[in-house]
Formats: sequence, C-alpha cells, structure tokens
Amino acid sequence: MWFGRHKMCRFPPNSAGMGLAKHPGVQFDPAIRKIVDALRASGIETFESCQGGAGHAFAEPTVRFHGGRDEGFRALACALQQGLPVNELRRYWQVVDGEPRGPYWEMTFHEPAVVAEFDGRRGLRAAERRAG
Repeated sequence: MWFGRHKMCRFPPNSAGMGLAKHPGVQFDPAIRKIVDALRASGIETFESCQGGAGHAFAEPTVRFHGGRDEGFRALACALQQGLPVNELRRYWQVVDGEPRGPYWEMTFHEPAVVAEFDGRRGLRAAERRAG
C-alpha cells in the first residue's frame, strides 16, 4: 500500500501467527522484517509496518496491530521477551470523514540502524555489545 508517495506493508486479515513465509506477495522494509515476523509468530495480528526514516511513511520504525485493550501489553511482553528494541507503545484512533475508527495499537522501535541489527533468534546483537 502507498501512503502519499511512501510505501507501507499491509497484511490480509486474520493471518497472525503465520510468519512472513506465508505472505510471499507482501513486501517489507528490510530493517523491520524480522521484527514483524517475530511479532506475528507470537500471534500478534499486525496489519501495517514501516522501517521509518527519510523517504518513509513514518519517522521511526513502526508496527501497527489489531487487538483489544490487553493486546498491546501482550505484544509488548512478547517483544521484550524476544529482545526487540521497543521504544513506545501507543493506542490510537484514526479520524476518517469526521468519524473515529479504531482503536488500534502501534509499537515503535529505536532508530532504523539498531532495528536492522535485530536477530529474531537472539535479540539484539551488535547494539548490545556496543552498549555493554
């Protein structure tokens, strides 16, 4: 999907837990792909993602997902247990034609260079070594 002139990834509904291999036609920003796969493998129903930065739809790496009021906290727990570089968790509503839609969840991550270093099996690699 294109947002203005910026591309964002969108998933078919009810496809959480399938992993990215089940979605061969969906294109991902390379720096966010492993994070989206890790969340979806944990059953989080993501529907939009962007690695962020210049020329992208979001200023920061972002993954949006569906769920009730507790789903954001479950997603946060899954993300932290897997060592994902979470920056913020947000609940938001879109206003379309003067009507609110949602709520939806949005999780943001640290800068794209750090996100690109995430290894789905072991969490952060080089970023942890630099900080430690």
